[in-house]
Amino acid sequence: MDSVGKLLRTLNGITAFAQVELTIVESNKENIYITCCCDNPNFSQGNLIEVPEKGFDSWKQAAITGVKYGLDKLPQKNNYTITITKILGSLVDSNLTVIALSAANAIWKALNYVLNKQEMNIFDVILIESFHKPEDYLHPQLIIDHN
Repeated sequence: MDSVGKLLRTLNGITAFAQVELTIVESNKENIYITCCCDNPNFSQGNLIEVPEKGFDSWKQAAITGVKYGLDKLPQKNNYTITITKILGSLVDSNLTVIALSAANAIWKALNYVLNKQEMNIFDVILIESFHKPEDYLHPQLIIDHN
């Protein structure tokens, strides 16, 4: 199934935006792929950027981190094959944490998972903390290590 996770929030006068599109199907083991294929990205400040096939590796890794975080928060632990098909952001309003949270949103939306109040508060804290960090900051609470 296809899903779009979009994060567009303004908190304390600061706007955050990112959008991650993916497909997800149940499988016998977890697989995560990226097939972004924008041929002509526009990299100017203030414009939306669709991540191209080559480059923007930190944004791609943030989306993968968000997928893993989203899956980890689900009550049922099933295996899925997930293909990230588009990452959209802005040099002004996107950071790695915002991209990861957008990817997690896409997972939750696809699987009809709704954050409870406590989880939503944690989501907001993670988001707000990322506003005061460099653009390459990925909030440590999002990193899931099962090894």
